[in-house]
Amino acid sequence: MNSRARTRRRVEEDGVAGSPPWMTTYGDLMTQLLCLFVLLFAFSSINLEKFREVVVSLRGALGVLTGGTSPLDLADLPAPAPPSQLPKSDDGTAGLVRAMGRFRTYLKEKGLSKDVSVTLEERGLVVSFMDKVLFDLGESTLRPEAKRVLRDVSEVIKTLPNDIRIEGHTCDLPIHSARFPSNWELSTARATEVLRYLVETIGLDPSRFSAMGYGQYHPRVPNDSEAHRAQNRRVDIVIVAEKRKWEEPAELNESHPGGGPS
Repeated sequence: MNSRARTRRRVEEDGVAGSPPWMTTYGDLMTQLLCLFVLLFAFSSINLEKFREVVVSLRGALGVLTGGTSPLDLADLPAPAPPSQLPKSDDGTAGLVRAMGRFRTYLKEKGLSKDVSVTLEERGLVVSFMDKVLFDLGESTLRPEAKRVLRDVSEVIKTLPNDIRIEGHTCDLPIHSARFPSNWELSTARATEVLRYLVETIGLDPSRFSAMGYGQYHPRVPNDSEAHRAQNRRVDIVIVAEKRKWEEPAELNESHPGGGPS
C-alpha cells in the first residue's frame, strides 16, 4: 500500500483532519469583535468612559477577553471624575450674594445700617428690621417711613425668583390687649402686615410669600436689658435659599433654647 493510501485510510479511521469544527465559529466571533473595536476606535469623538463600559459588558456577557494582551489597556482610560470635581449646578447662592451687596449699599446710603441687618445664612438671605423701623411699640400698623423702606427693598426682591418668608418676633415683655392677647398674635400680625403691603400695594407675586409669627421664642440675644429686647423685637424678611425651599425654617438658637447666643 502506498503512502497516499495509508494517509487516506488513517483519516477515515481518525476522523476529519485539522481543527475541530467549533474553532471556526470561535474564529468568526473573534474576527467580529476585532472589527467592532476597530470601528469604535475609528470614531475619535467616542466617549471613552462609555467605551470602557462596552468592553466590560462584553467581558461579562461573552466570557472572553479575560486575560492576555489587549490592544487597549482599560487602566489607561480616564476614570470618571469624583462627585466633588464635577461641575455643580447653580443653586442660587450667587444671586443671594449679589442681593446682599445691594441691600447693604442701600442701608448705608439711608443710614439704616444700625437698625436693619442683612446676613446670608444656610436657610437663605435674611433682612432683619428692628421693630422701630416698621412699627410703633405694641402696634402692627406700618409707619409711613416704613413703607418707603419696604418699597425700596422690594426692588431687590423683584430681581430674585426665590420664595419669601416674613417672620415676626417680639421680646419677652407680655402684652395683653383686646387686639393682641399675647405676643403670638402681635408677631403674626406684624408679619402679615408686611406681607400684605408687599403683595397688595407693591404687587409682588403672592404665591412666593408666607408669613409666620414666633412670639418671643426665637430671640437673637438674651432678654436681659432693654437694648437686647429692642434687638429681639424685629421682623425678618427671609429670601429662602432654593435648597431649603421645601424645608421647615431652621432653629435660630438651637444650643440656647432660652435665647442666648452661641
